[in-house]
Amino acid sequence: MRDYFSKNIEKIKTKAVMIDFYSDKGLYQLIEYCKENNLISKSMSYSMFYDRALNELNMSSHTVSIKGKIKTRYTFLDGKKFNVYKFAESLESKSFFSMSTALNIQDISTFRNDFIFISKISTPKYNYNDHNQLTQDSIDSAFKKAPRKTKNYGTKDGKNIVILEPKSANMNTIINFNGYKVSSINRTFIEMIVNVQYFKSPKHLIDLFINLKDKIDPKRVCIIIENFDFIYPYQQLAGFYLEKVGFSRKELTYFKKEVKKFKFYTQKAKSEYQYDSYWQIYY
Repeated sequence: MRDYFSKNIEKIKTKAVMIDFYSDKGLYQLIEYCKENNLISKSMSYSMFYDRALNELNMSSHTVSIKGKIKTRYTFLDGKKFNVYKFAESLESKSFFSMSTALNIQDISTFRNDFIFISKISTPKYNYNDHNQLTQDSIDSAFKKAPRKTKNYGTKDGKNIVILEPKSANMNTIINFNGYKVSSINRTFIEMIVNVQYFKSPKHLIDLFINLKDKIDPKRVCIIIENFDFIYPYQQLAGFYLEKVGFSRKELTYFKKEVKKFKFYTQKAKSEYQYDSYWQIYY
């Protein structure tokens, strides 16, 4: 006589393949679903289900080491090519693909496609009163220091998976593309100029966005920066980059209005800078 698992194996498989990758918690929830719907015995343990899933449902596991911790994900999609983007997406329950990865997923670039950037959706960690404390000396001091990069990364299937935690929790410019949550191109532009340390130099970004100029809307860029409520004067930095990309100063008058008392920088800790007096930017 067949047990519940054997009797309902096709139904279990149909349910299991609805999700690409399961965490340990997700796998436990799948087991609970199967019990509640009488697909397996209510007495079946996690370890017993795990063993039978491996042997009878062709479940496989995939791991990545992030900051010295092994993260494991399980899939029932046997026979399908391993999708490293779906795997990366499963590492953080509330996240989206950002920066160059958002462009690559949308098939409008292959820039830095050996990296997968994931941004966690989180609560802002800075105090908005910091706006009132910003001075030229504090900017100069901060940009003399070497840029910081996250240590929250690992390598899988030839890709460097980098998990970021941006200061802004604003989700208004996250779009759905082919089943993925990704930054819009206008948001991506901002993410990348703010995090230039991941992209070698400002010139690399300018060269990239020159080819994408017709997809960028300066007005939308303005609105997004306003919504982010950055401490640093990224409006004038965006104006500097957009002019380099090919927009005229007439198209960038709003950005120019935001150029006030501060001089700002494209990147940290350069040995020598040139200076753009119009945008008051060291580059």
